[in-house]
Amino acid sequence: ESFDSGLPIKQALGQARRAAENFRFFADLIVAQEDNAFKVPGRQINYVNRKPIGVAGLITPWNVPFMQESWKLAPALATGNTVVLKPASYTPLSAALWPGIFEEAGLPAGVFNLVFGSGGVAGDYL
Repeated sequence: ESFDSGLPIKQALGQARRAAENFRFFADLIVAQEDNAFKVPGRQINYVNRKPIGVAGLITPWNVPFMQESWKLAPALATGNTVVLKPASYTPLSAALWPGIFEEAGLPAGVFNLVFGSGGVAGDYL
């Protein structure tokens, strides 16, 4: 983050810890949720059925990119979606760390995808 966006090292370390906390938070949240049925007035029942949507296109801004990427990646992956991450073209270095992190964590190939480019081109496609 220091090389990427000029963030002081002390703040970068704090934001790296916060990124890990984001993944822990959404991992804990998702395992606590369950599908439910609720009786409502009359003869109706409401069902809550949580299913992945599919592919999430994630675009992040240039400021504090690693932490902001974690805020988008963690909930999308925790809910079972695949993702395509397009980091800001001005601060792409920290995004290049995610493939190694996810490989080490055992995420299946193809669940996380990384696309570099300008927001006006790659971003428009997402």
